[in-house]
Amino acid sequence: MTKAAQFGMMVTHLYFDEASQDIYSDLVWQQYRQLEAALAKRNIKLSQVFWEDGNINWAQFDLITPLMAWNYPQNLDKFLACLDEIEAANIGLANPQKFVRGNFDKGYLVRLAAAGAPVPPTLEVSADDSGAILDAFDKLNCNEIIIKPRIGAGAWRQARLKRGEHLPKREDLPPDFALIQPFIESVGKQGELSILFMGGEFSHALMKTPKAGDYRTQTRWG
Repeated sequence: MTKAAQFGMMVTHLYFDEASQDIYSDLVWQQYRQLEAALAKRNIKLSQVFWEDGNINWAQFDLITPLMAWNYPQNLDKFLACLDEIEAANIGLANPQKFVRGNFDKGYLVRLAAAGAPVPPTLEVSADDSGAILDAFDKLNCNEIIIKPRIGAGAWRQARLKRGEHLPKREDLPPDFALIQPFIESVGKQGELSILFMGGEFSHALMKTPKAGDYRTQTRWG
């Protein structure tokens, strides 16, 4: 029998504690086990890599995926160092390095909008500049905005604000640079449609919906 290919999944202790009673951790484990079983059918062994631990032998793997390294925004320098180590070890990353590095900084939304892509109007401001945040209502011609970290995931330090309301506490706003967009009512009512392409070909789509009374569609919240 051909030796199994070795795939490493970058994960975090935060959600991969099997003793945890957290419902979200249960969902994460369920997803991991399903992927593990599917890959095993193709003679691929999937292993957890606790990427925050350091001193990882990346060379033991044929491919690495950061699919579940969801706490990278809180540990960005360490995450980038891991990507550097993987690249130096000449180990493949899925998705490729240039896409992973280009995706986590959502500043690309501003560039896409400038290029004419159909994305919501987006402003980039310092999260420390309360005046710039409040000016966004007039600049975007709206009465409700979403304030997002430029580098973030899972609605971490993301805020929703209506015209006339007080700003959220500083610790509830993005840590440095913020992207501000008009709040889109349909997201809270209908959800968000995710369209997935594999190798440039359409694979499938899914509708992510929020819980009643919320607007966030990520797995933890929706």
